[in-house]
Amino acid sequence: MRMVSIGPVAVFGASNFPLAFSVAGGDTASALAAGCPVIVKAHSAHPGTSELVGRAIQKAVADGNLHEGMFSLIFGAGNARPW
Repeated sequence: MRMVSIGPVAVFGASNFPLAFSVAGGDTASALAAGCPVIVKAHSAHPGTSELVGRAIQKAVADGNLHEGMFSLIFGAGNARPW
């Protein structure tokens, strides 16, 4: 096991346990610890919680003097299909 950055990591937020498994879950923490930038797609079931946790992570990234691009939180249209 090595802490080697392999590139950006995409995390899709879980619909259950938004504080434990979604935005700031183990996948996000592991990727950041390895030095990988993280892009989290928030789950549509809890956008407010996702934003709150996302802002806390952005603050931690800034406080740690990391590049602001190390963490991004995006919101989508939920499960709507384009067709």
